[in-house]
Amino acid sequence: MLTPKDIKVLDTLLDKKLDQKLDEKLDQKLKPIMNEQKKQGKKLDAFLRLYDGEHTHLRKRVDRIDNHLNLVPLQYKR
Repeated sequence: MLTPKDIKVLDTLLDKKLDQKLDEKLDQKLKPIMNEQKKQGKKLDAFLRLYDGEHTHLRKRVDRIDNHLNLVPLQYKR
């Protein structure tokens, strides 16, 4: 039986894994767009500025919470 401490550790590991996967996916999709816009001297649109700037921790947190909420039912079905 898992203790609350075990669950907390597993939850933390899941969060880190989700953050890493999310960052990889976003980088694949958004980096080329951002680089192209920067080359052309265009101002980045709001979402890309948010992604490119110092507020990435907010984006990660929102996406992680959303992903976590979607995964919770799967965890307890097993």
